[in-house]
Amino acid sequence: MKRHKTREVVLNTPFSAEQYSNILDSLNGAIGNRVEAERQLAAFQVDDLDEDLDPNEVQERLNQLNTTEQAELTAAEEDHNQQVGDIETRFQSATSAIENTAFRQKSEAEEHYQQQTADVEDQYDENRWIMTSLVDESADNNPKKQLETFRTQIERRQERLSADCEELKSLSDQAVEMVQNRRHWREEPFSLPRGPGANREEMETRFDEAAQEAREQFKKLQSQFLSRMLSGTGLIWVGLLLWLPAFGVLAGLVHPEALGLNNLSGTAWLVTSAGVTFALTAFIIMILWFTAARKTWEAFQPFRIHVSDAFQNQKQWRKVAKNELARMEESCEQRHQAMVKHRENSLKRFTSERDEKLQSFIQERRTTLSRIEQTRATQLQAIQETHDHERATAERTHQNRIAQIQSSYETEREQLIGELERQQKEKARQIHECQTRLQSDWNSAITQFQEMSEYLTGESQNRFPSWQEILDETWKPATQVPDGIPLGNYVLNLDHLPNGLPEDPAYLPETTAFSLPTVLPFPHSPSFVLKTGEGGRTEADAIQQAALLRLMSGLPPATVRLTICDPVSLGEPFSAFMHLADYDELLITNRIWTESAHIDEQLAKLTEHLENVFQKYLRNEFETIEEYNQKAGEVAEPY
Repeated sequence: MKRHKTREVVLNTPFSAEQYSNILDSLNGAIGNRVEAERQLAAFQVDDLDEDLDPNEVQERLNQLNTTEQAELTAAEEDHNQQVGDIETRFQSATSAIENTAFRQKSEAEEHYQQQTADVEDQYDENRWIMTSLVDESADNNPKKQLETFRTQIERRQERLSADCEELKSLSDQAVEMVQNRRHWREEPFSLPRGPGANREEMETRFDEAAQEAREQFKKLQSQFLSRMLSGTGLIWVGLLLWLPAFGVLAGLVHPEALGLNNLSGTAWLVTSAGVTFALTAFIIMILWFTAARKTWEAFQPFRIHVSDAFQNQKQWRKVAKNELARMEESCEQRHQAMVKHRENSLKRFTSERDEKLQSFIQERRTTLSRIEQTRATQLQAIQETHDHERATAERTHQNRIAQIQSSYETEREQLIGELERQQKEKARQIHECQTRLQSDWNSAITQFQEMSEYLTGESQNRFPSWQEILDETWKPATQVPDGIPLGNYVLNLDHLPNGLPEDPAYLPETTAFSLPTVLPFPHSPSFVLKTGEGGRTEADAIQQAALLRLMSGLPPATVRLTICDPVSLGEPFSAFMHLADYDELLITNRIWTESAHIDEQLAKLTEHLENVFQKYLRNEFETIEEYNQKAGEVAEPY
């Protein structure tokens, strides 16, 4: 489906917003130009106050020039003397600075030599102390001190392992005794899950792990309640506790007849009950005993394995530690002899290096002092040459300045009177020109704005009839669609505009208030918005009523359809328009819509109507509804 393309239609009307914007822009531009011209005129007049001199003032200026000339000559002489003094001061300061610098550099060179010598001696003493301390048996890095430290560590660890082994042996004896007392002992071989560690540290670690595991298994063995309960005489007491209730229940509560044993007497039934419950109790005791024995062995067997593993690692650790200690003793003796030899060689090398450095420092000091002295002599000669050149230059500059001052003031005295006269004439011409241009431009702009106001007012009166003309019996309805809807007139006061009125009454126009007709463009973009406070609502309603009446009276009959929405005043300001329905129900909807749901519904109907117009009437044949209505004739669409 081909969509209808709309385009903006430019109306041949003088009441467009663009036209009004151009008129007001021109007026604001003229006001800005006038303000700028007034500012320039005021600036000219202020400057004129400073330069409008009489003959007495000119003579006073000449006297001032003479006085100023003499003052400048005196100042030039003083400046020259000051400059010469500065040259001499700089020369003396530079000479002193060179001497001080040379003295300071020599002192620094001597201090540097002393510091280097002291540093070398300190380094030599430090190196000797370091090499001596290497063979000191109390030093941490001494082989003998390291050997003693290693031996002490081995002894302490051996003492700890031995103490742990004694603890494990005691726990092992207690565990064996515990298992034998429970009558759960059995001769069953076992093997270790792993061999000893690969080195001393790993052996010690495995020993600690095995010892900790053995302690935990021993605690588990101690905490077995059933095994402890069935050990010793506890077996008999448990049997009695199980047999007596069973015998009492069977002998006292169960009758032989219920079991089909009618021939048993009371004594025989008691003996039979005792035998049956005893056998049952013995069977239960046997099950409990075997269960306790299995639990005991499950805790005791890992305990024995961990204890044996710990003993194995402790034994192997002692052997490895003994071998390492022997190797350490041999290695330490060799290292000690090598360090003694290294110390002797290093001390000889330190002495040789110290002597070489001290000799190089002496040579360096001599070279530095010679260079400083040469630099001092060169700098003193240079500043002497600079001093002589500055004195000669100062004398030439002073003589030239004296001649220039005298020449410039003589010329200025000759030009003063003529220059002042020329400036006064030029200033008078500029003020007159500025006043003339300001008056002409401002009057021209006001005249053009007034003519445009009168032209627009006349056009509005010619195009749109007044209310008196409409109320006249001879008035006839329009036959063509108008190009605007008149609402009234704007009143523009210059005194309401920023800088609208000139400060000088000479430029004040005869008319300061102008009228501009208020016309909505029609039929394109006739929308308008009124913004007002609570106090202006009545005037806003009156303007809307006037707009509706102008719309009804300005268009051909039966070409307007009204849909009025008033959610604020509930339709009261527009109730008079409901009389239109008495003449033609199509002129206005059956009510004024005040509720949001009804307003939304009416907007939806208007939207649907616009869709029908675009799709059914305009299609791709007409650009606007006006073109369609011109061709449609009597079936034209209303507005």
